[in-house]
Amino acid sequence: MKQKILAIDDSLTLREFIQRCLARQSADYQIVLAKDGTEGLALAASEQPDLILLDYVLPDMKGDEVCNRLQSDKKTAGLPVVLMSSSAADIKRTQSQYENVIKAIAKPFTPELLCATVAHSLREVGGRVPTHRDKQSARPVVATTASNATNATIKAPASTAAPTAKTEINIMGDSSQFSMIGVLLALEQDQLTGVLRVNTGGKPLELYVVSGHPVLVTMHDPAEYLRNCGCKLTPGQIQAAPKVGSEQARTGSPIFMQFVENKLMPLDEAVSLCHQQSLRLFAHVWTTPRASFNFEANAPLPPLTSGLPLFEGTMSEWAMESLRFVGDDFRSAMAWGEPTGIPAYTRKGYERIQLIPLNDEELAFAGSISPTHSLGKIASTMNTDVDSAQRILHRFLCLEIFDYWPASLLQAA
Repeated sequence: MKQKILAIDDSLTLREFIQRCLARQSADYQIVLAKDGTEGLALAASEQPDLILLDYVLPDMKGDEVCNRLQSDKKTAGLPVVLMSSSAADIKRTQSQYENVIKAIAKPFTPELLCATVAHSLREVGGRVPTHRDKQSARPVVATTASNATNATIKAPASTAAPTAKTEINIMGDSSQFSMIGVLLALEQDQLTGVLRVNTGGKPLELYVVSGHPVLVTMHDPAEYLRNCGCKLTPGQIQAAPKVGSEQARTGSPIFMQFVENKLMPLDEAVSLCHQQSLRLFAHVWTTPRASFNFEANAPLPPLTSGLPLFEGTMSEWAMESLRFVGDDFRSAMAWGEPTGIPAYTRKGYERIQLIPLNDEELAFAGSISPTHSLGKIASTMNTDVDSAQRILHRFLCLEIFDYWPASLLQAA
C-alpha cells in the first residue's frame, strides 16, 4: 500500500523538486501537491495523507494558521506535519504551539535530507519503537496506586471510580522504549519527589529528586561509588572508611556526608564532592544501550543528606552537566560510521537548546548546523577532529536536541 505525502508550497520549483526526489526514492510514495494553504487544507481533508510537508510562508496564510486549521478539524487533526522554513524562529514558535508538527526541516535542504526526514517521519508515526536518535521525549508508563502520598497529576480513566485516597505515582520502563531525558523531564514537569532507580547492568544507581529538582545520585556499593572519583582521602578518612562504607551499603548515604558527621570533612567540601560524583555516576546511564528504571514517589532521602541543596537549574542543564562527564565509551553508544551524516534539529530542539548554558565547543557545534553540513564538515568548521565532534553530538542526541542520520541510513531511507 502506497504512503501518501501532501506537499504544500507556493514555489512550483520546490514542489517539483520534492516530487522528483521522493519519486526517485521510493515507488511506494504517492505525492500530492498544493500551491497554497487553502488548496492544501482541502486536499488534506479529502486525501487523508500519511504525512504533510508544509511551507511556512504561503501566499494566502502562514504555516501556523494551516497547522491550527488542520488541528481544529476532526478530519485532519491527526495528520502529522513536517514544517519547512528558513526561519528558526518560525519553526520554534509553530512547533511549540501545535502538536501535529512532528518535525521540521530547514530550507534550503538537500535531496538526501528531505528523503531521510520523510522516511523517519513516516516510520515514527507508523507506530514503531523509537530509536536512540529519533524518539521525541516519549513519556514513560505511569501507574497510580492508592496511598497517602501527594496528589498525582494524572487523572483516572472515566470508567474507573475516583479513588478515595490520594495517589502515588510510579514510573517504570527501560531506555529502549523511553529516552532517559524524557524520563527526567517527566519528573521535572510533574514536580515529583522520590527516587529514580536506574540499572545499567552493573550496580544500580539512585537519583533522588525533590519537587522535580535533582539532589543526589548515590549507590549502595561504596567502592564502586568512589571509583574514578579523583579525590584523595586523608589518613583519618581512610581509617574510618570501612565503618562508614558499611553504612553506605546499608542506607545509600554517601561516604562524604558520613565523613562530615564524624568531623572528618568540612560540609562545603562534602556537598561539592557529592554533586560532582552525582554527575559522574549518572554519566554511565547515557552510554548504556538498555537501562531499566523505576521511580518510587515520596521516597525519603538517605540519612545525613536532607541538607543537600537542590540543583538550581533545569533538568536539561543538569543532564548536560552529567553528559560532559561521559568518557570514551560514548563511541559505543551508537554506530557512528563515516562522518558524512547530517545533524538536524528535532521537533523540540530549538526550544530546548535555548534553556541550556552551552560551553564554547558546544556553541561552536550548534552554530555550525546547516542542512548541507555533514558531521565531518562541522568538525572542519570547528577546527577540531571528528572524534571530538562526535562526543559533542552525542550530548545533543541524548538531550534530543538534534537528530543524526549516518550516510548509510540516508542512502537506504
